[in-house]
Amino acid sequence: MSSRKSMKSNNNLLGIIMLVFIILLIIATIFASRYFTSENKIKQIFENGSNLSFFIVITNENKKVTNSVVLFYNTKTNRISVTYILPKTYIKFNKFGFSTIENIFVNKINHEEILNGVGKLLNQKISHYLFLKDKNFIRFVDMIGGVEIYTNEVTLPSNNIFYPSGLFHLDGDSALQYIQVQLKDENAYNQLKRMSNFFRGLLRIKNDFKENYTHEIISNYIYKLFETNLLVNDSLIIYQEIQNRFEKDIKDYSENMINIILYGDKKLVENDYVYLPKNNGNWIRSEVKDALSILEKSDISVSANKPIVQILNGTNSDGLAARTKRYLESFGFDVINIANANRNDYENTLVVIRNSEPNARKLASLIRCQRIVRDESDESGNYDVTLILGTDFDGKFVRN
Repeated sequence: MSSRKSMKSNNNLLGIIMLVFIILLIIATIFASRYFTSENKIKQIFENGSNLSFFIVITNENKKVTNSVVLFYNTKTNRISVTYILPKTYIKFNKFGFSTIENIFVNKINHEEILNGVGKLLNQKISHYLFLKDKNFIRFVDMIGGVEIYTNEVTLPSNNIFYPSGLFHLDGDSALQYIQVQLKDENAYNQLKRMSNFFRGLLRIKNDFKENYTHEIISNYIYKLFETNLLVNDSLIIYQEIQNRFEKDIKDYSENMINIILYGDKKLVENDYVYLPKNNGNWIRSEVKDALSILEKSDISVSANKPIVQILNGTNSDGLAARTKRYLESFGFDVINIANANRNDYENTLVVIRNSEPNARKLASLIRCQRIVRDESDESGNYDVTLILGTDFDGKFVRN
């Protein structure tokens, strides 16, 4: 009798063990399937030369979104489009209803629905999200050695904030402050233009990239700063692809970058001013569609007209701008204005993109200038490019 009970007990135990084993096997199969599907998907995107897409946000300690962008990267042409979205933009999320971008986490909208909602706004599928707490954003910028930007002057004396016009190096704290500061009585979209300046600097890969970044640093440090649906191995694949391009001297992903600002109509909704996408979102959908079409084109045509140049002397060397004018005109550039810069202590020569990025890069190539920046102000004038001469310019070339 006891022998039968023992056998029955053993059979029950064996059954439980088998059941647990089957459950674990199913879980492992599901996990492996998701893991390899994700990995293969990223590899396939690069192999097919299609687009990677990301919704990127920064949040504060109250879980409110302070900055948000959608980035598309064409893996064939290596061109990028970034759409900048005000946190107060008010859009529909299918199951939840309407919410501002600012409150997506406060309202506990799940990640999949966030991607679907923003994707529907742009009429494009967005596959990945990268969410950063502001303290992790600071760590990230410091970890990559800061970001060099070109900016108009930003001043807010009451908060002891001052960023001079020109080239400026941002560490983590100053980068967060720069992209989030709201100046008195300024247009809300100016903050998005500063975000654009930051991304342009971020997308220029530094010369020490290979020495300072390894698989271990990416997986053990940088990856862990983000909340994302990318797996660790996904991030390593992307890192390896960037490294492969770096070895082919592809370093500046801001080149021919397309910047789009999502404009909206300011309305009072539930006692809060929000921005409703213009024309029910049809305008931004058209802009993004056109941008993605351009991303697929690797060749950007250069105007047959002479590049129109302004030269500003940023040194105390008298006559440098006039001599440079004669030099550039011998190569077919049309220099229509020379003057002194806003100061005479520029150490580095700058090529500032105005109305023609191809012509600006043509000039930069001629004088061997690596610092190419874009002026996002509305005062581009009639110039294709402005050349600000620094003390590193010898009259013909920039001494690197």
